[in-house]
Amino acid sequence: MASEAGGVSPLRRPNPGLAATLSIVPGLGQIYNGHPRKAAYYLFWTIFTIGPAILLIMAGQTVGHALLTHGSGALFLLIALFSVFAFIGLFLAGLFIWASSIIDAYQSAVLMGAGDAERAAQRRMFRL
Repeated sequence: MASEAGGVSPLRRPNPGLAATLSIVPGLGQIYNGHPRKAAYYLFWTIFTIGPAILLIMAGQTVGHALLTHGSGALFLLIALFSVFAFIGLFLAGLFIWASSIIDAYQSAVLMGAGDAERAAQRRMFRL
């Protein structure tokens, strides 16, 4: 068969739309496409950017309340400023990686359907 000569079996042509939709959970679209290492990469980095951002805000509220209770307003402002910038940086990085996983799943499925399994296995990051 012609499709087998291209490197993709006729039974393995992932749906790009489904791959992108599954990537709402980071890495699930990559698993659907048959790329478990890419799935682990996207899941790991999404969790370890958005997760700490959320924990930082939750812990910052407790620390901030304690500082204000003890009359340390200047230290509170300094820590609050650092926390906000760290939260924004981590959260935006996590969203960037999450969006990249969706785009990667879609593009990989398209490349696999075209018979280019080698390029489909490469990891792609979203470009602004």
